[in-house]
Amino acid sequence: MSRPWLSVAVVLLLVTLVWFLAGRASHRPPPGRPPVHPDDSEPVPPLIKGLEGPFPELKANPENAAAPEGKGPDEQPGLERKRLLALASAAMRQADALLRETLDIDAYLHGGGTINVEKLEVPPDVVGRLFEILETAPPDQKLKVAVAMAMVKLRPEEIDLLARRLEAELSVMKDEATRDVVLGLTYALAAQGDSRGTARLADALRTGEGSEVPNFRNGAVLIIAIAEDEETAPLLRELLAADPDRLVRKHSAIGLGKLGGEENAEALALALSQEEDLEVRAWSALARGRSSSAHEGSGDAVLFEALRYDPDGEVRAAAAYAYATTGGPEVLETLVGTWYGEDHEFARIGLAAGVARREDRAEADDFLTNEAGPFLTKSVTQSERSLVRFYSATTLGMLPPTPEGGAALRKTVSEDRSEWVRIGAVDALVSSEGKAAREFLTAALAKENSERMTRTLQKALHRLGPD
Repeated sequence: MSRPWLSVAVVLLLVTLVWFLAGRASHRPPPGRPPVHPDDSEPVPPLIKGLEGPFPELKANPENAAAPEGKGPDEQPGLERKRLLALASAAMRQADALLRETLDIDAYLHGGGTINVEKLEVPPDVVGRLFEILETAPPDQKLKVAVAMAMVKLRPEEIDLLARRLEAELSVMKDEATRDVVLGLTYALAAQGDSRGTARLADALRTGEGSEVPNFRNGAVLIIAIAEDEETAPLLRELLAADPDRLVRKHSAIGLGKLGGEENAEALALALSQEEDLEVRAWSALARGRSSSAHEGSGDAVLFEALRYDPDGEVRAAAAYAYATTGGPEVLETLVGTWYGEDHEFARIGLAAGVARREDRAEADDFLTNEAGPFLTKSVTQSERSLVRFYSATTLGMLPPTPEGGAALRKTVSEDRSEWVRIGAVDALVSSEGKAAREFLTAALAKENSERMTRTLQKALHRLGPD
């Protein structure tokens, strides 16, 4: 059993987190980014930042949820309130699952992160009440209803009404709260299989409409990327090539990878050679891996060039991991061979993870056991960089278990100064050793003081199942 490398966002997202707000990164760490321990002063590198999502946090606990129509619990009919809260809760869980798939790089490379087309049959009176709320409630409550609309099976006339509601909200969009309603309604329309919302956002991006609203543009591009609307591909290519906002370029790269196709893959190749921002290049490499059609022979030539010659080790790591999804046995040989000439420790981790994820990795067992394993075992406990320790741990979780690797992961769980590195080591232990890790994890849980680590250990033991 192995866990995907670079799945940090999935490890750390709380069950109650649905979306997080684009543009608040300067005020608080994005929830999709691993928290840095106070004693671990290394800045979090761009490669492991989560996607800046378009919506603020929404709590999925019906008992604590605000009344959708803005009334107190005693002022609402009990059955109606329960219906609306249950619907909002279910919608939030669905959106949370989509976000986790989008944030998980391995899921992204394998086609995850698509809006679920399955819808709930909802009584007409509840649908009507939802539309009433969309017209009269404050923006934060409208947003919750918009997210709920994404999983309701609407009739054609109701979808038309939703599109008109989007146009009305766009006409009064002026701040972060009203912006989020616009993005939520676009998400709902895309979930209904209707492209009018993404087409409307694309028009706004082309004309500059809404540019005065903070972070509207990068949130709009992310919604377009998630929706996978083929008609938006020319716009995404244009934005990736020339937009001044690095988040807009990053989200455009992600969207092009989801759409695939030769023209989009070429745009990603151009970004890999000309883009200056490290994070945009890294995501362009990952998107190129998703959109590449090279499944035999020597693999994707563009990713090969990036993993060998990109000036940043983080980008070489991403390119190596994406390259591993392309080509035949020659790709495995290239990854192993490149390892010996690579001196950047994070890039070496990317190469090792690329080898470990290959279906034909048995051909490189000696390399994984005698070269990658000892390197990762040492770096997970001795590297000064929390980034390296975290990904050393998660990559060790992909390798066959060894006493040395297991001991290093246990030491990391118990002693590492960075909590997110400890979380990665817990996940790696479960992936590598399975139930053999139960006794240690149970003992660790008994003496753990951190709330986040306690939840992580509880979830890990739950994954292991009954003894």
